[in-house]
Amino acid sequence: MLTRPEASKELKKRGYKEDEEPGIWLSPEGNKLAWFIALQRESIKFDSKTWGAEMTRLKYEWKEKKRLAKLKLKNSTKPQI
Repeated sequence: MLTRPEASKELKKRGYKEDEEPGIWLSPEGNKLAWFIALQRESIKFDSKTWGAEMTRLKYEWKEKKRLAKLKLKNSTKPQI
């Protein structure tokens, strides 16, 4: 299994680039992804013991952002009475 830095190097080899926002990467297609989602898409496994507090926080924030966007979309598609 890879360490976090090794996993990041592997992403770079596959055409991903780090975004200005911490923990966010740009896919070869230009989509913004959280680092761990990019790893999942590429089937890259890493040792989670090398996962620091910052990445745990970023993962939580990314999930919250997606959850809130989903809620907003769900609420905007309800018929108005």
